[in-house]
Amino acid sequence: MQKPKLDLNACEYYAKRGDYEEAVVCYRERQKLDPSNDSIRQRIEYIIKSCKKENEILQINLNCDPKPEAKPSAANSPKKS
Repeated sequence: MQKPKLDLNACEYYAKRGDYEEAVVCYRERQKLDPSNDSIRQRIEYIIKSCKKENEILQINLNCDPKPEAKPSAANSPKKS
């Protein structure tokens, strides 16, 4: 059985622009498709570590390790009236 193709470009896009929460959620979704993929697990760990370091340096409070069931941040979506 062939494994599903994982498009990780979106996840990497979020990580490179510093949107760690979105990146972690994205990678975790991909991880569900291929739980044995060590590179995805390592990437998640690296992003979380980078986020925590940025929090420490900039003294901010980014959500570095969102709950697995978390959806990407609603902050960027339009508000409903």
